[in-house]
Amino acid sequence: METTGALKQLKVLETAEGISGPYCGKLMAGLGADVIKIEPPHGDSARQTGPFPNDIPDPEASGLFLYLNTGKRSVTLDLEHESDTVLKMVQDVDVVIENHPPGKLASLGLGYDDMARVNPSVLVVSITPFGQYGPYRDFESSDIVVHALSGELYLAGRPEREPLKKGGNLSEYHGGLNGHLSVMAALYARQTTGRGQHIDVSLLEGATAVIGMAVKRWVYMGQVDARRGAEGHPWPNGIWPAKDGYILAYSRPAVDWWSMFVNMMDEVGVSGFDDPKFKT
Repeated sequence: METTGALKQLKVLETAEGISGPYCGKLMAGLGADVIKIEPPHGDSARQTGPFPNDIPDPEASGLFLYLNTGKRSVTLDLEHESDTVLKMVQDVDVVIENHPPGKLASLGLGYDDMARVNPSVLVVSITPFGQYGPYRDFESSDIVVHALSGELYLAGRPEREPLKKGGNLSEYHGGLNGHLSVMAALYARQTTGRGQHIDVSLLEGATAVIGMAVKRWVYMGQVDARRGAEGHPWPNGIWPAKDGYILAYSRPAVDWWSMFVNMMDEVGVSGFDDPKFKT
């Protein structure tokens, strides 16, 4: 079947595990790029993460791994012993996605300079917690650490309670998205210069950008934002405990989101939300 999509002429080499790098590759594959994933002999770490069918761990059935790596081709290579093979593959691709610790690939002869030597037009996007050159570059990290350092953790939750981490691994997905968008910009630049470049994506910088208004209020007004729980809007919105369960309060702003929601549910065959009991 012929590949379609805006990136159908693009070839991508992905040497990444977990979420951030594979999500970047998934987005590119979704736009038609030919993405080849290099997986280590022990397998991508995401294979060990559920959900699994019937809660039975199976590296071939990880919901997370399958979601992140759909639409890709794959090959198993040991980077420490097969770097020459990887460089041969780099000669024939447009983009390389990696999320190894800073300096790891360079120590194997697979750094950006090594790749640019065999393919001057290649774009290499490196996605790491703290970037390639900052003072934290060699620190270990996790999603909750990134959110804490960004300030996002401090702002989430109710004011009388402790800071609250938002669900999932948002900083990882934001990092993958930022990597994807950066590659799009670099491809545009390459049309003019004919040269590739090394793209440095920091999960921390991406997470900090999400709370942009809080940063602006501190920089320009000296105000420190506080946790507001469900009370951060000028109109009441949120879920509160009631006598016999919970109540959802939703106040319509200028845009009628509720009607849009009702229409969307009707389109997928879920009706009943236009019942008068939902109107007050």
